[in-house]
Amino acid sequence: MGYAISVILPVYQVENYIENSVRSVCEQDFTDYEIILVDDGTKDNSIEKAKSVLRQYDKPWSVIKQRNSGVSSARNAGMKNASGEFLICIDPDDCIERTFLNKLYSACISNMTDVAFCNWRHTTDKELLYFPAYKEIFVDVYKQDKLFYDFLLRKIIIISPCILIRRSAVAENNLFYNEDTAFSEDVHFIWQVIMAIGRISHVKAVLYNYLIRNNSTMTGSSVNKILTGYNIFRKMHKNLIKSNYHGASMVLPRWIIGTLNSGTRMLEFEEFKSLAKKLNYRHHLKELIRFPDLRIKVLTIILFIHLKLFYILIRNIRVNKQRR
Repeated sequence: MGYAISVILPVYQVENYIENSVRSVCEQDFTDYEIILVDDGTKDNSIEKAKSVLRQYDKPWSVIKQRNSGVSSARNAGMKNASGEFLICIDPDDCIERTFLNKLYSACISNMTDVAFCNWRHTTDKELLYFPAYKEIFVDVYKQDKLFYDFLLRKIIIISPCILIRRSAVAENNLFYNEDTAFSEDVHFIWQVIMAIGRISHVKAVLYNYLIRNNSTMTGSSVNKILTGYNIFRKMHKNLIKSNYHGASMVLPRWIIGTLNSGTRMLEFEEFKSLAKKLNYRHHLKELIRFPDLRIKVLTIILFIHLKLFYILIRNIRVNKQRR
């Protein structure tokens, strides 16, 4: 039996969060969807807790079991076993607003697009189940070149769990997550989607609450993990520079400076210094100084002056923000 949407949750060590997440999926005002849990070799009670919630609702659901292979592998397994016309992979520690599926699906159908995404926000445990109220929700349709450039400049911020995509578009364009990386796989996936799809709908409302945990990937990445991301972005860069996308040559340099920015939080300076050298960051400074964003230009100048100055300044900015 086919459904309009398959909702995929890759599950690994989230027993403290998954009940709220699954409940938010089950309480959608949309009805034609299935739920697929992908047990990525989790060692805790995540699956049992998810099942206990699912049994309280009359929703079709299934569990796929695999050895621990990472979130990309788990998402891909769910996508390949889904029967929905559209697919979406939701992180099992986050929560979705009750109209989330309805709004994304309606945007695709009414605008005849293969992809739709919505806005999102970082949140705390206490605010995870609360969403802004909207009298009216607007939908824009991006053409490929406009979305490419706006995402490059981060005029619009997209995360992969907010992306609903037609299953046939995934198959035709091989839009699966890259399993060779343990870092930045989401951003790589988003770039692949943007480059493959001509028109994409944007639901301009916060319908997804994103919880960052202290032990999450973003706060626990090593140099070697980060370099797996660098490898796939270098491969993508070779294809991009052959394209006609405005700003294509800046995608890799922009990723590098963003990664160094994040690295100041994740790494001690000696590790950070090693990472910067392995990313060959100085090679990309000429491209970054031309980047059409003042903040990136300033960060590039600081990097050019002194790597440690960049590290100290960004670390201090983060500390000051946390104290407020």
